[in-house]
Amino acid sequence: MHKAYTSEQEINKYFVQYLVIAACHLIEATASVIAAAVTEDIPPNRRENDDNYLFKRELLGIYLTMAPWSQAAQYSIFQEAGLPDGCLNIIHSSRESTPSVIEKILADNRLREVCFSRSSNLGRQMGRLSDYYLKPSELEAS
Repeated sequence: MHKAYTSEQEINKYFVQYLVIAACHLIEATASVIAAAVTEDIPPNRRENDDNYLFKRELLGIYLTMAPWSQAAQYSIFQEAGLPDGCLNIIHSSRESTPSVIEKILADNRLREVCFSRSSNLGRQMGRLSDYYLKPSELEAS
């Protein structure tokens, strides 16, 4: 993962270790939430002072999430964990073609919801398009 993070930017190896640990904690938390949603049981906390969450399983359908390019490095973790093919797909696009790619995806009636974490400029475009195509969206722009 360090190689993926440092291939396009100079980044301290200790910061990469922090990112990997944080990603592992997020994946673990997500897995426990999924387990709770499937079984409707609250799994015990592994760490003191952690919050408990209970989620009800509800079929959402196709969900678009956009994250910085470096998040694609974590794709292999999901593959190794046995996530079935087609459940998580990665689409790459150039900066110039991203707005038109996004609009084509958002125009698809099968898409149910959007989650976006990237630049403010593209976030504004995503927000406008999500509104236009009546897609619920979560935007975290920097």
